[in-house]
Amino acid sequence: MEAIYRFALLLTGDAQTASEAVLDILRDAAGHASQFRNDKHRNACLAMKVRELCLKREQAAAAPRAGGAPGRVSQPVGLSRNGAPLATRFHLMPEPQRSALALFYLDLFPPNELAQLFRMKADGLADALSAGRDFLREHLEGKRFPA
Repeated sequence: MEAIYRFALLLTGDAQTASEAVLDILRDAAGHASQFRNDKHRNACLAMKVRELCLKREQAAAAPRAGGAPGRVSQPVGLSRNGAPLATRFHLMPEPQRSALALFYLDLFPPNELAQLFRMKADGLADALSAGRDFLREHLEGKRFPA
């Protein structure tokens, strides 16, 4: 479960939001435990549910509020530019590169299973991972950093 939390943290950039997302998913999964075929199936379902929930919360936070005021697009809480540059930039990465790279480096699934989870062919997954690495490299080298 620690890897699922780390995945949520990379997606949200916020420890509290990640904890809430994982707890919500685990509460829901507890009622459906008998539906998981095995540990691998359970982990895949949990990872995709966490991803879905985190992305929905991110979209809701960025959506315009009543009266046309923009929603908050935040610097990840607890991920200062100086304290955790990689994590800060990781949070800024577009999807599906962010989720694919997070799951790849958290070593939750082998590449062939990751490709299946994202409904990609192996070369599509390789392209997403490469684009994600390039994005991070450019940010860490200072070529791309939002003001």
